[in-house]
Amino acid sequence: MSIIRHAHVCLAVACVHVALAWGSEAAEPGAQAQPPGERQTLITISKETTHIVRPLDDEGYIDYVAALNERCSRGVTPENNAMVPFWRAMGPQQIDPEIRERFFAMLGIPPLPVEGEYFRSFAEHLEDRGLEENEAVLDRFNGCLQGPWSREDAPAVGAWLAANEKPLALLLEASRRPRCYAPLVTGDPRTPCISVLLPGLGRVRSAGRLLAARAMLRLDSGDVDGACGDLVACHRLGRLVGQGPTLIDGLVSITVDAMASQADAAVAQSGKLSAEQAAAFLAELDKLAPLPKMVDKIDVSERYMFLDCVAAVAREGPALIASLDGPDDSSDFTKQLAKSLTNSTVDWNAILRRANGWYDRLVEAGRKPTLAERRQALSAFDEDLQQMLDAAGDKKSMFLDLFTGRSPQELLTDRMGDLLLALLMPALGAAASAQERAEMRLQVTRVALALAAYHAERGTFPARLADLAPKHLAKVPRDCFADAELVYRRTDDGYLLYSLGPNGEDDGGRNWRLDPRPDDAELEDWDDIAVRK
Repeated sequence: MSIIRHAHVCLAVACVHVALAWGSEAAEPGAQAQPPGERQTLITISKETTHIVRPLDDEGYIDYVAALNERCSRGVTPENNAMVPFWRAMGPQQIDPEIRERFFAMLGIPPLPVEGEYFRSFAEHLEDRGLEENEAVLDRFNGCLQGPWSREDAPAVGAWLAANEKPLALLLEASRRPRCYAPLVTGDPRTPCISVLLPGLGRVRSAGRLLAARAMLRLDSGDVDGACGDLVACHRLGRLVGQGPTLIDGLVSITVDAMASQADAAVAQSGKLSAEQAAAFLAELDKLAPLPKMVDKIDVSERYMFLDCVAAVAREGPALIASLDGPDDSSDFTKQLAKSLTNSTVDWNAILRRANGWYDRLVEAGRKPTLAERRQALSAFDEDLQQMLDAAGDKKSMFLDLFTGRSPQELLTDRMGDLLLALLMPALGAAASAQERAEMRLQVTRVALALAAYHAERGTFPARLADLAPKHLAKVPRDCFADAELVYRRTDDGYLLYSLGPNGEDDGGRNWRLDPRPDDAELEDWDDIAVRK
């Protein structure tokens, strides 16, 4: 989720290279002097630079991986941690053998045996049975996540559910636990936290599909309570994963929750809910923990990742930058910079202070109270960041900088900071939009369930959404994307209910991912969040 402005990265690197050639011998050390006998680091440990002041590793640098583990594991035990039954369902194969023993020790359980009755994804299930994973099979599978189906309709999906009966029971147990902590473990203690693997997140999505598929199977058979129970478990599992520290944890959480909300809508549309069942389902949804806030992930883990990368480049050498610019396609400019900096010095403290300023501003923008204010502040942030990168990549400006009286170290530090910001600054706007869309989808689903309860009682749908309050909804939610009421229209045999979606435009309840459309590229902007009956 980093903003990778490749052209600006290359230009920034070129500018640094010229600054080095101008006068690298005049550069001064960037770190404050430390008394003899104390550990020597190239950065100063302080809230202004490293943001946190402990824990330290053996060389005196902040151990950000340990800091995240400490933060996320507070109050977690093997008895309340959803990851314990989750991994018992999944087995250890997703975890690198080099770190398995330590991973399970940090979970507080013995290592799991390699062989066992563990979860298999749908693709793995097909492969196990020598079946072809073709487009028709996958379309049928995706349909089973979104609407009622029978074993006769999709025998391969039915067999997949049957094969995962034991793991499914463990996933339900996991969903009932209040905490979720998956240790961040590395084989090398000097690995930057941005490079730490997150095993199991792909399995969380597959687990959500398993719960949604069974819910839709139960709905088809008339087991409405069972369907609702599976979907509540799916919501809970997604939100538990959102307790993880990273943006990826948060985005997986949103993905699983949206999967559940889409199936919720199928329950509301089915006509099988009694008023009591609809009210009970609504009550369970209202008890859900909030979705993770993407801005919180930015403020902590994404900030830590940036600061840790700066420290890693300082301690390991600038050649590390080449790996930050991509695994196999590093630019020649980046490689030149890494080579040139071998015998040069950068004021790493200045880069850390500057980065924290950018992160502080991004977090402030992301915490504005209204959607309009957040969007305005994030747009201004992106514009200013882009202008900074444009200036950093302007060769004329770079040439003139050489005659301003600033030291080569100052020029080098600025360009290095520009490069790292270009490589690693996260895009909060896209992540925040995904969060807002998921939150709005759940609100639309809640209204659809209230409409189902109203219809079950009266045999008709209300003339207006306000009629649902206060009996079926304490308060009818508003459309956060339009700062207005949700669009609601009764039809001859049902209704159309929708939010205008992130683009804020009325697309008639259509969404380009779900609705057929003419071959018109402009219509790909349809993004309404709708339920139809």
